[in-house]
Parts: sequence; C-alpha cells; structure tokens
Amino acid sequence: MYNVLIAEDSKPILRNIKSLLEASGLPVTVVATASNGDEAVAAFQLQPIDILLTDIRMPKMDGLTLIERLKQLQPGLKTVLISGYSDFEYTRKAITLQVDDYLLKPVNKNDFAEVMDRIFKKLHRSHD
Repeated sequence: MYNVLIAEDSKPILRNIKSLLEASGLPVTVVATASNGDEAVAAFQLQPIDILLTDIRMPKMDGLTLIERLKQLQPGLKTVLISGYSDFEYTRKAITLQVDDYLLKPVNKNDFAEVMDRIFKKLHRSHD
C-alpha cells in the first residue's frame, strides 16, 4: 500500500482527486490532505509519503517550492503537479525538479488514470 498526500487549495478539486484515487482500485491510501504548502510540509513530517499530488498555485507556499523542499527530505518521492495553468515556465521548473507527471485542471478520470499508472510503474521499478 502506498501513502498519498494531496495538496490543493480548492476544496471541490481536492474532493474530486481524492474520490478518483479511492475509486481507482490502486493500492493507495490518502493519508493526508493540505490546503497550502505549509500544511503539506507539516503532514509530510508526520508519516511516510510515497506520492505527492500538488497544485502549483497555493497560498503560503506554491507547489513547485513544496516539491523542492520535500524532495530534499525524500529524493525518491513521486510527484504529480496539478494546475490550471499551461505556462511553459511552470513546466520548465517542474522538469528541473524532476516532477514525475503533470495534470491540467479540471482533472478528468482518464488522464488521472494514465498518470497514476505511470507513477505506479515508476514506484515498482524503484522497489525492484
């Protein structure tokens, strides 16, 4: 079972992502949610996290800064950026941080399933 942390400041989008994960049949547990980067760092320090799903634009700390901080603590963390912005600067920074994947809002079921499939393949390879 893999532990997931979701950092998203929009409650409807957070609920949607959480329900997509729970309905996916994947061996995951959403162990924490956060509405900003500071809350996500605090939650990350309380329990092991395998996968981080984070919005790019959040109050207090954006998703890119969050990923940078958490990857310093756990380099093998799998990360997925979720954003309504298709700006190249975000994508370029995400590549620098070795983000594992990227989802655009609104998150649809098929795109989500494809991304999570790729994340699980990476997780399985890293545990072999």
